[in-house]
Amino acid sequence: NPPPWLAALNLASLEIFQEAGMEAILAKQFLITGYLEHLLTTRLSKYLKVITPKDTNQRGCQLSLVFNCDLNAVHQRIQSRGIICDVRNPNVMRIAPAPLYVSYTDVLQFVDILEEALQICK
Repeated sequence: NPPPWLAALNLASLEIFQEAGMEAILAKQFLITGYLEHLLTTRLSKYLKVITPKDTNQRGCQLSLVFNCDLNAVHQRIQSRGIICDVRNPNVMRIAPAPLYVSYTDVLQFVDILEEALQICK
């Protein structure tokens, strides 16, 4: 049997999902990931390419980005600003705007921070 505190955490998580509703979470997933993809492709396409399928039926909320500059330096810069992401060397970063707790403002702020960090690539 799991410890009571662990079971309580799991119950609280399930209650949050139930309150939000999976339909609403999935709807936001498509919208917020599409918003992130739009910002990345319109503002940062000279530095990176989104390699995740464009078809929303073939992806979740994660986008994989291939960079044409020093990804480790970019990652260090955004990490120092509080951004948490996954890096797959040599040049892929995975970003996931989790729809349950990431806002559209958070996405815009991420792209702004990433754009600042990419200035080292010039």
